[in-house]
Amino acid sequence: MPKYQKGQLLKRHGSWHVRYYSQGKQQSSVIARVSDYPLKKDIQPHFEMFMAKVNDAELGTHDPFFSQLVEDTYFPSLDNESENGYKKLASSTIDGYKDIWNKHVKDRVNHLRLSQLRPVDAFKILEDIAKQGFSVYTVQHVKHFISGIYSWARQNGHFDDANPIQGVKLPKAKPPEETHAYSLDEVNKILSCLGGRAQLACYIAAYTGLDKGEIEGLRWEDFKNGDLHVTRKVWCGEVKDPKTEIRKSPVPILKILAEKLNAYHKQIGKPESGWVFTASRGSLPVRMDNILRREILPNLTGVKWHGWHAFRRGLATNLRAIGIADDLIQRMLRHSDVQTTQRFYAKTLDVSLRDAMRTFDKTAIKAAKESRDNQGTAKSRSTTPPKKPAVSVA
Repeated sequence: MPKYQKGQLLKRHGSWHVRYYSQGKQQSSVIARVSDYPLKKDIQPHFEMFMAKVNDAELGTHDPFFSQLVEDTYFPSLDNESENGYKKLASSTIDGYKDIWNKHVKDRVNHLRLSQLRPVDAFKILEDIAKQGFSVYTVQHVKHFISGIYSWARQNGHFDDANPIQGVKLPKAKPPEETHAYSLDEVNKILSCLGGRAQLACYIAAYTGLDKGEIEGLRWEDFKNGDLHVTRKVWCGEVKDPKTEIRKSPVPILKILAEKLNAYHKQIGKPESGWVFTASRGSLPVRMDNILRREILPNLTGVKWHGWHAFRRGLATNLRAIGIADDLIQRMLRHSDVQTTQRFYAKTLDVSLRDAMRTFDKTAIKAAKESRDNQGTAKSRSTTPPKKPAVSVA
C-alpha cells in the first residue's frame, strides 16, 4: 500500500524543485522560480498544495485526512444504527466524543492523514495534554477516543494498517480530582432544606441511585410491586433508552422513599400515569437542572451542593459503610461490572476509615502487649538460676 509522502523542497538553478516518489520511482518537478518566491516561507503553501495533489493521486480514498474522516463520516455514523455491528450511541456519549475532539485532538491532527500518525506522535499528543495539567482520566479518554476512530476506520475500509495508538503507554499526568459522595448526614441536611418535588427528586436520587436523566424520565406507571422500573431517561430534551441493558433492572423502593412517594402522589391528585415531575408547558417533564436552579440551590443552608451524581456515589459509599458487599452494590447501581462500582462510586468514608484504624490500633496494642509479656516470661526463665538437685541423705 502506498505511504503518505512529505516530499522534499529544493532550491536549484533559480527554481524551486519538489522531489517525491510516484509508482515507486523518484520524480522531480519545478513548481516556481526563486525570483517570484525568494523565501522558503513564501513557497511553502504552494509546496504543500503540490504534495497534497501527489498524495491524493497515489493514495486515493485509502488514506483520508484525519479531520475530514472524523467530522464528515465518523461522527455521523455514531448517531445511526450501524450496519457494521456498532450499536447506536447515546447522545451524551457522542457529545462527550465531540468535546474531546474539539478540545484536545482536532488542532493536533488537523494537518495529518490517518497513515501519518505514528505511535511516537500519538504519545506526544497524550504527553502534551498531560503537560497542560489535565488529569490521567482525561488523557485516558483521549487515547480511547483516538483508538476508537482507528478501529472504526479499519472496520469500514478507510484504513488498513495497525492501530497506531494501541500499546502506547499513558504519560505521567496529575491524578484525578476526588469526586464527592454525600454522607447520610449531608443527605439529611439537604432533604431538611427542601419540600415538594425538589425534596422528592433528592429522595429518589439518594435512595435509588438513579442518575439525573433517569429521574427526569420517571413516570408513575414505572412504580410496580414495590420496585421502580427504569425504562427510559430524558437527556437534553430527548427521551432515550437507558445507557445499557443492565440499567433497565428494577430498583427496590425503600420504606423511607415509599412514604415520600405516596405523600407526593396524594398531594398531586393520585394520577395513574404520566410524568412524575411534570412541566408547566410542553409534553416532556421538567428539567432537573431547572428544579436545581429554582428550588434547590436558593434553599440550601448549612450544606454544600456537589451535584446530582454525588447522591449515586453516596448510596454506594453508605452501603459499603454498613458492610454491604460490592457485588450487591453493583446490582443496586446497575453497573455492568463490579470494577466500575469499586473504582468510581464506593468510596471509603472518613468515619469508616477512622473506625477501622481505631480497631487496628487496639489490635496492634494488644499484640504488642502480648509480645512484651512473652518476651518477659522468656527472659525471666533465662536469668533465673537453675535449682540445685536435692541431695538425698541415706
